[in-house]
Amino acid sequence: MILTAIIFGAIAVLLLITGITMLFGRGGLLLSGWNTMDPQKKATYNQIAFLRFHGLLFIIMALTFAAGAVGMYFDLVLMSLVPLLAVIITIPASIYAFNSGRFRIGGIKPVNPPMTKTKKIALAVKIALVAISMIILGVFMLYSIIPPNVNILDNGIQITGSYGITIDFSDIDSISLIEQSIAEIGPGVRTNGFAAGNVLRGHFMLGRLFIMNSQMGPTIRIDRESGVPIFISFSDSSTTRQVYQEIRLAFP
Repeated sequence: MILTAIIFGAIAVLLLITGITMLFGRGGLLLSGWNTMDPQKKATYNQIAFLRFHGLLFIIMALTFAAGAVGMYFDLVLMSLVPLLAVIITIPASIYAFNSGRFRIGGIKPVNPPMTKTKKIALAVKIALVAISMIILGVFMLYSIIPPNVNILDNGIQITGSYGITIDFSDIDSISLIEQSIAEIGPGVRTNGFAAGNVLRGHFMLGRLFIMNSQMGPTIRIDRESGVPIFISFSDSSTTRQVYQEIRLAFP
């Protein structure tokens, strides 16, 4: 995942530059919501303090993406997910800055007309949808990094977890243990799946299904008569070798 690490690193640098610029009270054109705000409303804000606050938020985001880049480069799965904190922290903080009196001149929030019941319901629905979306995303990502579990059945193999599958022995053409890394295997372009650090899940354009928690090898390869090849690995190479031996012993 070196390419992803480079992309995360580049984003971190851009966010850091933007954050430092805003710390000096500049760069408002780069801030969504502020650059389109009505000039009269904008005049009610303490612009320097407002931009400095968002400068700190951008620096926090830069740090999270830098951590994500390190996680991607060194295959540290949990660290690769740190950029999610940028969304959790910065969006509510920015909403607070725009709508509270904290950064208004005189520290007083303008009195707005009371919200109607319909508007309150609409706002509650929006907040609930954002919260639910973030929870679903978090659960999905945590579920995706759980190592696969391979169960030997009487007539086949059951692989549980994200992108799990059950394979009948009659459908297996061959089972092999390859020492190649994922770079040497060449996964191709992911069409449906997930990747973070060493974790690789999903389908690829070259016609392969990866259920891997290590991209350094060894890797179990299962070729099927009626489907794409499946690649399985665990973070501990000894576990990968043990599971391979168990499958080989059970395979008729």
